[in-house]
Amino acid sequence: MKNVFEETQAGDAKKDAVLADNERRINSIDEAITVNAKKYPALKFYSKDDALVSAASYIMSFRDENRSFTGKTRYYDREVTFHKDGAASVTYCMDATQTYAKDGTTGKVDRSVKASPSDYVFYNTRLEKNAKGVWQTTTVSSTEAAKRCM
Repeated sequence: MKNVFEETQAGDAKKDAVLADNERRINSIDEAITVNAKKYPALKFYSKDDALVSAASYIMSFRDENRSFTGKTRYYDREVTFHKDGAASVTYCMDATQTYAKDGTTGKVDRSVKASPSDYVFYNTRLEKNAKGVWQTTTVSSTEAAKRCM
């Protein structure tokens, strides 16, 4: 599985740190789905509150059905906004048209499913900086088949 992130540098150190931790969170979720390991410390490191609960539920949906995915997923139009309370938001698009289902037992990849509008997802996330200086995602909302991402 390969994630391709665009807009990794905003030209501002604070925004760059937020983008980097947003990227690490996405990678931590994919790691929990695609790597056969007992523990996923990065998941709790980069997610908390509702975002951790929703990520765990998402991961378990793959585990319960003994499936995974492979291929390439692109993340783009990533924008950081800071809030008066010290939190930040990252909005971005995801293109999963080159991401394919993988059977967890056989390892067989299903490339028969054609790309569709639902492969384009818009995300709006809230991040809060913890005492260690890590921007943890606390909430996530998503819209499938987002026209702004197509």
